[in-house]
Amino acid sequence: MSKLDESQTILMAFGLPSDQQNEAAAYTLLALAGLAEDKAWSLASGETMRIHDILQFVRMYGKHYAENSRETIRRRVLHQFEHARIVDRNRDDPTRPTNSGKTCYSLTSDALAVIVAYGTDRFPERMADFQDNDGRVDLVLNCIQIVSPNEWLTSRAVSPRC
Repeated sequence: MSKLDESQTILMAFGLPSDQQNEAAAYTLLALAGLAEDKAWSLASGETMRIHDILQFVRMYGKHYAENSRETIRRRVLHQFEHARIVDRNRDDPTRPTNSGKTCYSLTSDALAVIVAYGTDRFPERMADFQDNDGRVDLVLNCIQIVSPNEWLTSRAVSPRC
């Protein structure tokens, strides 16, 4: 199984909707974990990255996203990761505005603990701990309607229950 396929498997295990298990989301997870194709999941890191850095990182996989894809990655991937408590935004300065050029994302320590356990006997236990303690995938499922790309770009798609 390729690293991309494994990344999508992890996103599925986190309980993210299928739209957040796509190729862009899987590459984003790999970038945030700092994992090349030949690197073991146990070596995943939690370094902070700007969206520009994520786009540059995935080039090593032969995937080239245009710089104008940053907003799409932020809205359709990182925003959902943040709600699911997989990533933190601006861990170094939570007051930094989202539209700042210095805005950065990093895996939460609890999500990282799950990711480094992938492929081991500890993975199911760590995933259960994450979902019991921090996993807020229910917010993604209950508060954000999954809509077509055109609708996504023209609306906030937030349900009235949130």
